[in-house]
Amino acid sequence: MIIRNLSKQYRVIREWESDGEIAQYICREEEEQKDCRIARQDLKSVSGDEIRFFMDQIHSQSFTDFLDFFTDAKNLYLVMVHNTGESLSKKLEESCSLKERMEIGKNLLEQMVLLDLPDYFFQAAMDSKLIVVSRSLEVRLEYDLKNLDCFRECTFLQGAEGLADIFRELYREELEIKAFPPMETMIYDLRDGKFQNLLEIYGRFQDIYREWADRKKEQLKPESFAFRMWEKIKRAGGFLKNLAAAGILVLAVVYLVLSIRQVGKEPGTADNYYSIGTLKIQESSGPQASAGDQIRDMGEKHHEIWEFIRF
Repeated sequence: MIIRNLSKQYRVIREWESDGEIAQYICREEEEQKDCRIARQDLKSVSGDEIRFFMDQIHSQSFTDFLDFFTDAKNLYLVMVHNTGESLSKKLEESCSLKERMEIGKNLLEQMVLLDLPDYFFQAAMDSKLIVVSRSLEVRLEYDLKNLDCFRECTFLQGAEGLADIFRELYREELEIKAFPPMETMIYDLRDGKFQNLLEIYGRFQDIYREWADRKKEQLKPESFAFRMWEKIKRAGGFLKNLAAAGILVLAVVYLVLSIRQVGKEPGTADNYYSIGTLKIQESSGPQASAGDQIRDMGEKHHEIWEFIRF
């Protein structure tokens, strides 16, 4: 099968399995003898927005994985780079050290930042079978274009969620024993929409890389749930401290109000007995504490509580 435009001819090597309406092929461009991936979309489903989107990618100096697009009487064809080599999923079947896997993660993010991936292509590349890793741990991307007709619906968050899955697979060994808290937090933040762009993700990963890339296997120890919760509380820092102080202040005010009410109550009527049989009961000669003394004592307690909060 041959796919042609005005200047190039692509010979289909094999069809890429796809469960959508978009057909995908691995092709050989015959003049330059370079492999590429071509997606074919029914022209009736192509919108003006889609054409404008492709035009933007053609003129992008950074997104070099996008090669071309063209149409014939029935279809639109999108031409992308095709990289050969071992996929990340195959690479992880080998015994890879944390150092190697941290290097792969760093190189993956560097490649994504350099390409300045649009949201659609970001999510289209987030599959461990589409990430190609060389022997020197360089990373290149492939793209599954099965949902090309839904490109408007693809968001940055979908790409970030896919990247979270990649990291969970890449660092599964450490995450399963709870020995990699910063990565666990990063995966959570990727899913929770805490990042606005690829540079923010790369910056966070760089911090983790500097601290963890050179750690030996024997240095990776499972951290208890209590320890990890304490770390989260420390990260929350001032907010939790202020929240606790506010709670203590509320309790102090409630305690003071209830105490004042208690002082103002009418004393209950007591049955006084001055003798039991022939034995007389001696009355206490010491004066009872006045209401003013009690209020003063409560004021001192309130002052102590306030000093504790300030501390």
